[in-house]
Amino acid sequence: MSTSKMPWFKCRPDPFLSALAEMDADCQHLYTVVILKIYARGGPIRADVKALATFCRRSVRTVQAALDRLVEMGRLTLSDGQISNPAAERELADRDSVSNSRSQNGKLGGEMSGISRKEKAQHNQQRPEANASDSGSKTKQERSDKDKEEEKKEESARTGAQMPQNMQARMLAELPPGVDWPIRISVKLQPIFECLEAGADFEKHVLPVIHEEAKNAHAAGRKLSSWENVVPQIMAAVEREKRPSPTKADTGFTDEMWDRALEGWKRTKYWPYGKWSLAPDMPGCKVPAHILAAHGCGRVAA
Repeated sequence: MSTSKMPWFKCRPDPFLSALAEMDADCQHLYTVVILKIYARGGPIRADVKALATFCRRSVRTVQAALDRLVEMGRLTLSDGQISNPAAERELADRDSVSNSRSQNGKLGGEMSGISRKEKAQHNQQRPEANASDSGSKTKQERSDKDKEEEKKEESARTGAQMPQNMQARMLAELPPGVDWPIRISVKLQPIFECLEAGADFEKHVLPVIHEEAKNAHAAGRKLSSWENVVPQIMAAVEREKRPSPTKADTGFTDEMWDRALEGWKRTKYWPYGKWSLAPDMPGCKVPAHILAAHGCGRVAA
């Protein structure tokens, strides 16, 4: 088998399943086959629609239509008569890099191990009273513990912020039930990852904001189309936690902020500031009277 081929590869099921969820059955079938062939071959594959149709047991016309849709969706790329997938090619490159690094480290480790054994033998000859078995066991245990500690540090540096378990399912559970939310809401989690890396807490910031924003959107007849929609509110929650809690007389809003809020409410009738004030057309609204008067709405206009 050629060394450029990939006998194994990392599988991240959530992104892959999310990608498949956007596709019809023909696209799902072809996409899965093409990705596996790219990994097996170690790079782009020939855009031979007839061969793919034979393999998939579909008609050439069906496979050609599915391939065109996948290219249009950005899931596959056609260039110079070859089909490629950027994510798969990055994984192949990373795998080759890791393999080369491990090979070099293994060779260096073998050389250093030989030197270490030679020095240890000389040392034991000088100290015949030492218990070689006990010393060897202790040294191996210390080396093992040290290696584990180094691996933990490296893993922590690679992953950055700790990602909670069942992250996607728990976020989706915060959406109002019985609503046909756009499937894109569960596909791209990168905006949430960036919030966590920037200091957001999954339990205190992410989940409560998703719950509140989804509830407000549903009440206004809207649907969240991407996790990017809630990023500003998540980071605002992080900033609020860093600041002292506002008093009853000080909501933390400036006149300029109230102006922007009123402008948005007049355009969309959407009021996402329920924590600080009821909507301008409701009794108990806490928006300053002069701001309401300037916009001709709310209790002053009534």
